[in-house]
Amino acid sequence: MLRPDGRHRTKKFANTTKGHDELVSWLKGHKIDHAHICIEATGTYMEPVAECLYDAGYIVSVINPALGKAFAQSEGLRNKTDTVDARMLAEFCRQKRSAAWEAPHPLERALRALVVRHQALTDMHTQELNRTETAREVQRRALMLTFCGLKQS
Repeated sequence: MLRPDGRHRTKKFANTTKGHDELVSWLKGHKIDHAHICIEATGTYMEPVAECLYDAGYIVSVINPALGKAFAQSEGLRNKTDTVDARMLAEFCRQKRSAAWEAPHPLERALRALVVRHQALTDMHTQELNRTETAREVQRRALMLTFCGLKQS
């Protein structure tokens, strides 16, 4: 967190639903109801926390990690630690006023989650089928049971 007076405050939170809720509670506990929060794009790992912050009413910007790294280097920040990263992102957000990210509609989020799960099951199905082709006889029964379970999914 970058305060208006320029002082920084950092705290670690788990990248879990509980951790996201704790982050929002921590922000609210510091009387931060309106803030511009910058996070690095890390694929699916950043989506849940970005959505949680967006749903809580915060402005969220998602930046390319390469931009963050270049900014850190331009500011003379060479060490890569969580604290340095947090300060760098806060400064980047303050100075660059990155565009606000908009979370997908909850139905779109649900559909995306189902598509991702379907793809994972399809991949597992293919992997198990490939394993049965080269498996020893003692392994085939267990593989076929897994394969049949995946086929029903």
